[in-house]
Parts: sequence; C-alpha cells; structure tokens
Amino acid sequence: MRILGKAMSVLVLAVALCGAFVLAAQAYELDFLIAPAAQQGGASISYAGGAAPLVGSNILINKLDGVGNPGPSFPFPPGPYDVTWYLNFQTGNFLSTGPNNNQWIFGSGGFITISDPNLANPILQGQFNFGLVLNTHFDDVKAALAKFYDTKACYILKIFEIPLPANFIWDGEFAILFTAPGDPGDSFTGTHVGIGSDILQSLVVNTAVPLPASMLLLGGGLLGMAGFAWRRKKR
Repeated sequence: MRILGKAMSVLVLAVALCGAFVLAAQAYELDFLIAPAAQQGGASISYAGGAAPLVGSNILINKLDGVGNPGPSFPFPPGPYDVTWYLNFQTGNFLSTGPNNNQWIFGSGGFITISDPNLANPILQGQFNFGLVLNTHFDDVKAALAKFYDTKACYILKIFEIPLPANFIWDGEFAILFTAPGDPGDSFTGTHVGIGSDILQSLVVNTAVPLPASMLLLGGGLLGMAGFAWRRKKR
C-alpha cells in the first residue's frame, strides 16, 4: 500500500504541475474587425428556413490586430493593420429555437473562411462548434454568435511572430450585428451587416494556447514513474 500511495502522490503532482504549465503558457490572439455596415456592399447573413444552416456571405473585414502577441517587429508597423478581406461561413443545420423560443440555434460542422481575394488560399479556415442568432427586439437588430475552430495561413503567423505551425488548431468566436425582420424560427435575410459603434463592435476573435513540450515531457515522465511503481506493487 505504501508504494501505491506514492504512485498516487506522483499522479497528483503530475496533474498539478501540468496545470501550472498550462497557466504559464503564452496565449496568442488575433482579432478580425468587421467593417461598419456602410462599407459592406453585398454582405448578407441569412437563414432559408426549415433545417437550413445560417449563411454569411462576403462580409468585409477591414482591420487585423494581433492582441498581446510578441510581434510584429521591424520592418512591420504596430497593428491594427488595414486589410480588405472577406468572411464567408455556413454553420451546421438549424436545430431549434431554444428553451424559451427566443433564438435560432444551429449545429456543428459547416465551414468558415476569411480570404484575401488576391490570394489562392484562405487566411483562416475551419468548422463550427455551434452557431446561434439572438433576436434583440430592437428595430429588427439581431446578433449572430458562434464558436468555431480553425487553422491559419503561415504568413499571418510570421507577421505577428507567433511560433506555432500552420496546422495548429485555434479557438474562434464571432459576434456580428445585423438587421433583418423575423421572429425565431422564421427565415430571414439581413443585408445591413456590421452595425455597431466603438463600444459595441462586430468582430471575429481567435485565440491559441499552445501546450509546451516541457509540460508533455514532464507530465509523461511522472506518469511513467507512477505506472512503474504500480507494476512493482502488483508483483
């Protein structure tokens, strides 16, 4: 029992140390700011009814900011950068109007991209965890909210000196204000996309918290020691 007790102590220590390393890991953030409604042109957010997904098309992103990241350094000026990129997305299918029948809830899957029309490959591409639309009951204003996961183009990571591979999975969220008539469950098409102010702004936020290799090595080593002690006890 003494060896088993030591093994359990090592396991607890491993978990505690792993947690400490996660808290100390560098978190990276990229913010994609959605242009004001007056600049949007042909942008739209729509739902066709029934089991159809939520669809966003040609939503202009006009600024990119690397919040709290190590870079950029010379020769790049500090952010935010002025860009002309486009957000397009399609969530999973419609699921319900929620427990209080006050929203449109959409499932996982689908796709999300942010693209530069001058480049062949997307700057950001991923899939949804979920999406929903809230009805504010104020002049037909609605809020499209979603959580997704994605990867980034290499050159964006290099500009902001983010030491992550291009296949690293980022966590993403967006909040986009738009106007469209309709109550939860109804179909709608909103073309006045990106309404807001300096305080309440539509944007896409991406964060990444890498898992340090030192944490994996230390945690794996400690767990291995615990396993060895357990095998000795069984003998």
